[in-house]
Amino acid sequence: MGGLRAVVACAALALAVASLAAPAWQSVRGYPAGEGAYRTLSPICHQYPSRCLWVAGRPSALCARCTAGYLGVAAMALAMPRLRPRRGARRLGLALLAVAVAEPWARLLAGGESNLMMRLVLGSAGGIGLCLVTFPRIKPTTEEHGP
Repeated sequence: MGGLRAVVACAALALAVASLAAPAWQSVRGYPAGEGAYRTLSPICHQYPSRCLWVAGRPSALCARCTAGYLGVAAMALAMPRLRPRRGARRLGLALLAVAVAEPWARLLAGGESNLMMRLVLGSAGGIGLCLVTFPRIKPTTEEHGP
């Protein structure tokens, strides 16, 4: 796997895992266990409990959209070496990003709330789109696929 792509995948996966591990750790060890993850992740996410995934009766340290976004980035970065390079990868990435960004803005302007499933789907679409925009032309090498 390409070096930068591996770093991006590991960082995105670490953020998602830390987000989901914090409430689990807190449920096992009690408060204030896990609070470090909540503090660390608070600059990148609003952490509204009503918009978070719940683990062991506690909200995750990232909202559902952010968690899914980071998982989408990690999944796409890991899958890219096994996919054939596509000409329209950047355009597809931009389209996915546009949909992921437009939906929350539309909800904000029109009023109303999206549901948890919509946040998960659009978050992962945004993460995949971001990865496609960032790494549109990375081609698999023979080292990554073997001889």
